[in-house]
Parts: sequence; structure tokens; C-alpha cells
Amino acid sequence: MTLEEKRKLREKMMKDINKEFGAGSVITGDKLGDQEFYPTGVPSIDNALGGGLAKGRMFSIYGEPSAGKSTLMLQAIAHNQKIDPDFMALYVDQENAGFTKKYAQTLGIDMTRMDYMAADLAEKTTTEMRKMIETGIYNLIILDSTNALVPEGEMEKAVSATGNTMAEVARLLSKWCKQTCLQIAKPKTTVVCIEQTREKPGAITMPGAPAPVAIGCGKAVGFYCSQRLELKKGKPIKDGDTQTGQYVRFKCVKNKVDIPNIKGETIMTNGIGFDPDRDAEEFLLQMFIAQADPAFVQVSKVKWEFRNPNGAVVEIKGKGNILQSLKDANMLQDAIEIAKKCATAQGKKNKSGSEEYDAGNVAADAYEGAKEIVTEDDVLDEDMKDAEPKV
Repeated sequence: MTLEEKRKLREKMMKDINKEFGAGSVITGDKLGDQEFYPTGVPSIDNALGGGLAKGRMFSIYGEPSAGKSTLMLQAIAHNQKIDPDFMALYVDQENAGFTKKYAQTLGIDMTRMDYMAADLAEKTTTEMRKMIETGIYNLIILDSTNALVPEGEMEKAVSATGNTMAEVARLLSKWCKQTCLQIAKPKTTVVCIEQTREKPGAITMPGAPAPVAIGCGKAVGFYCSQRLELKKGKPIKDGDTQTGQYVRFKCVKNKVDIPNIKGETIMTNGIGFDPDRDAEEFLLQMFIAQADPAFVQVSKVKWEFRNPNGAVVEIKGKGNILQSLKDANMLQDAIEIAKKCATAQGKKNKSGSEEYDAGNVAADAYEGAKEIVTEDDVLDEDMKDAEPKV
């Protein structure tokens, strides 16, 4: 059968199927649109994800407590509300432990365009979420968290009763994920499942090694989501003896819509969340320290040069002046684009799911490499006493 014959047969077949099952049931591949995203508003994380939270798909974010999971998702709501006046979100507070209206407003959320659902039995929560998805009202739905889902069977038991209630939640999530994946594609609703890590029970830990961790409630969410983002707490940021924030390490451990395994580090400030400007500055600082590209040159501990491929050179004195110096020279966007390409190239080199790092290849791993090679009392902790003051 020739290609022309196949195309004629395909055209007839598609007409029959679309007539029987509805228009658009099957289309040719060239009519597929590009993947769209809901950006989080944090440049380095959006870059790692390929643009942000993929529209019409499931997204998983997991990590240890206080790593910034809920804060990042709330900021994603606020950011998308600013760029899209029609954006609506639903926050399912299954934990009933930390969400407050005041904090949400502090992060910039318009509460008239975000609905809230309080904790209830797992069966009721998942059923209500499916009904809400069907309406097509919401662009983003956040379930915080899957670990906090309480099945009816567990609620009826005494606190002292034994039994594998985690298995009940796992079975429920397996069914719910199948149904949800089919529902969210047409309205382009993104469903975010926030998950928590726990120390793996019964695991043998070698002395000095970190304790193995596991994500409870089965593997269904990991299978059905298109993107998975892992957050880990990094070094604290202090003002004297008071901790004002912390570094947060992240890695896109699964990405079916872009390149996976891109990792990095950003900054979360207490009470404010993830600052896009500080994030961009930290992103570029790592590029300079690792000299990830000929455009990024570290001259001394407190002096760098951005050498644009077009021949222009920007001198930067003091890490607190990186953004402003590049903005003044109208080269900030050029620097960020080159930095993104460096991070993407590193993602291509990484094996799927690999946590390994080659200490000798510092330039290739611009994010993580710089943090591991530079000592804590070096550039990253420098008081910049020798740096020239900002103009």
C-alpha cells in the first residue's frame, strides 16, 4: 500500500470515527498544538520544568517538611492571576495544618479568584474534586497533600487499631489518577499533588549517610503525573542569630513534556516566599562561579565579567550587583538565556533518575557543581567586605 493510498484510507477512517464518537476524537499529528504551561514565577524552577506546570496534566511536587512545596504552589497561583485576569484556582487543604488567608494574601493571591476546600474523608475529597474538574472553571487545582488523605475505613477505627490504611489510600489514588488524567486534558486544568517524604521504615543506613526516604500512599501519582519536582532544604540564611530564609535545592526528576533531571538551587525568604529577583541573581551567580559558559567569567571572589557573544563586556563588582549591572547594560535577558541553555545542556547529559555528580566536570553542572566545589566560608558566605558599594 502506497503512502497516497494510506492517506486516502486514513481520511475516510477519521471521518467515520469522528462522526461516531464526536469531532476531534482522532486528528493528524501535524494538528497537535505545542505544550502550554502555567509558570510558577520562579525563573530557575520554570526553566527546569521546561516552562512551568504543564497545562492539562498532573504534576507532583514532593520533599521534606518546610522545603517550600505549598509556598511555591501558592505563589504559582498568585503569578498566574497577575498575568491572566481569567485565571481561577482551587486549593484543597487536606492537611488542615498550615494554610491561612493572611499568608496567601501576603504571597499576592487574589482570594476572589481562588476557592478553598477544607479537609474531609478521602473518598469525599476525590469525588468532589472530580466534579469540580468537570465544570472547567479552574485552571489549577492543588491537593495538599496526598499523604493526609484519610479513608473512611481509617476514620472508623480506633487510634490504637492496627491495619494497613496506607494501602487503602494507595488503591484509592490509583483509581482517582486514572479518572483525573482523562478529565483534565480537554479543559487544560493542571492538577498538582503535593507529597511528603518520610524516612523509609526498616532501611539500613550506613554511618554518616543520609537516611533513605520514601513517598507514602503508593506509586500511582508518580506514574500518572507528567512532571515531578523534588525540593530539599539547603543551607539556612541568617541575619545574626536569626534565620531569615534558606536555600532550596530542586530537581525535575520526571518530565514528559521537556528535558528531565535539570536541577538547581534557589532562595526562599521567611514570610515572603521565593523572590524571582533573588532567584535570578542566584541562578546567574552559580553560572559565574562554575564558569558554565565562556560568557560567564569569575575574575576574583567579588568580581565577575559577563562577556556577551556580540562582543560587549559587563563588569560586576559584588554578587549583590549582578542583576542591576546587567540591567543597566541591557544584557540581563541575554545572560539568562545563555544560563538556561547551560542548564538544559546539563539535563541532556544526565541519565534519567540519576543523582550522580562528576566533581571534575564543574562547568557542565553549573548549578550543583558550584555549591559542592566552593566551600562554605568562600564566595557564597563572603560578607563582601572588599566589594565596592553599590552606586
